[in-house]
Amino acid sequence: MLFTSPIFFLYFLPLFLLVVRQLTRSHFGQWAKIWVIVATYLFYGSANIGFLVPFVITTGLDLLWGSLLTRAVDSRWRRVVLAVSVSQNLGFFLIFKYLNWLHDILPDSFILASTHSLFAGENGQIELPPGLSFYLFESMSYVIDCYRRVVKAPKNPVNFLFFISMFPRFIACPIVRYKELEESIFSFKGMRLADGVFLFFMGFSIKTLLADSFEKVVTPLFGTSVTFWGSWTSAIAYMFQLYLDFSAYSIMAIGLGVMIGFPFPDNFREPYSSGNITEFWRRWHISLSTWLRDYLYIPLGGSRYGMVRTYTNLVITMILGGLWHGAEFTFLIWGAY
Repeated sequence: MLFTSPIFFLYFLPLFLLVVRQLTRSHFGQWAKIWVIVATYLFYGSANIGFLVPFVITTGLDLLWGSLLTRAVDSRWRRVVLAVSVSQNLGFFLIFKYLNWLHDILPDSFILASTHSLFAGENGQIELPPGLSFYLFESMSYVIDCYRRVVKAPKNPVNFLFFISMFPRFIACPIVRYKELEESIFSFKGMRLADGVFLFFMGFSIKTLLADSFEKVVTPLFGTSVTFWGSWTSAIAYMFQLYLDFSAYSIMAIGLGVMIGFPFPDNFREPYSSGNITEFWRRWHISLSTWLRDYLYIPLGGSRYGMVRTYTNLVITMILGGLWHGAEFTFLIWGAY
């Protein structure tokens, strides 16, 4: 279900907001959180109920791991729990996002072929659940922060499930961390409907009026025009289509979050006006860039161990960041570049 689909903004969204409004006005904050969780399951499972399987398993297990890490004091046991959680999340990530690609590269591998056959659908391919990359990273960061003692597992499991089950973030980010919403979750005060509606329809307008208009230029030109001006026109049009499409969905997600009273972080800050590539990455898909920095680059050593180690860590981070976007050699090359 897309934010721009009639069934979403004519039926699903009004019903969702009406129930949240009634529950918060009646001081049933806990039931409002439960309704958000239920609505997320309906939203996410509407296209394919099977998409809920990795989501429910991941969030259920990470709820358990976070609680164990909050209570445990033995450092070795805590490292084991962390390793299990990270392996579990990366395992789902590998299976659903990369197994088709790896199986195509190494079709004679018995292990890959056997695993692939377990998850492949009728068309012989594994279908990628929408938003998998986003909620796995959010759930993983929650467990890592519990390990680091940055956050504590909530005593009420509804609070964690409420955080991870906010459907506005399932389409195209931002990647939100538990500690960023923790205070708002515990002091849930209800909706900011007017502000949220304004942001949502601003993003909706950017998507439908601008991004989709650029798509009409890009689609017929890309891959067919070999003239100098045709090639540049298609490349520039695609540059704007990509940015407008992605940022529009982020703005809509932020607007939906504000509607129900939660401040999601900015994901873009005029990246095309950056002065250099470093500044660009600080202003493009900010929630992913900062996630890779805090949970991959810095744990690898960051810039603390000399120039060679610094650049090695940067290369590893960017290659993995490239592969995060898709299972193709082009993404690997792009990340390396």
